[in-house]
Amino acid sequence: MHINLDYEDYEVPGFEGVLIKLKALEVQDFQLVFTLIEKLQSADSNGTALMADPETRKVCSEVLPKYCSELRGITLRESGADREATVEDLTKYGDFLTLCVTVLTKLISSSALEEDTKKN
Repeated sequence: MHINLDYEDYEVPGFEGVLIKLKALEVQDFQLVFTLIEKLQSADSNGTALMADPETRKVCSEVLPKYCSELRGITLRESGADREATVEDLTKYGDFLTLCVTVLTKLISSSALEEDTKKN
């Protein structure tokens, strides 16, 4: 069995040009994210539960900085100047909630053993 614990590039679907490096979740964080994703998926399919649930921000703030790095492709204007967005910015601003949940979902799928990995 071989499990990659290094950061890997992830091109975020639905967010053209946005790339972020991700690494596998540890068990405690996997369970935290999995519980949130399951709850949001069972609540509705149009995303209103995502926007309304304060647990979403809490999980994003706890998990994303630990398992994500090198966000690229998002520029923010702050105090009249442009700057590259950071992973921490994703956890602060409501505009990024959908992006955060997309990344959390990828972290779950990346952290789960796939059939090919199980056989090795």
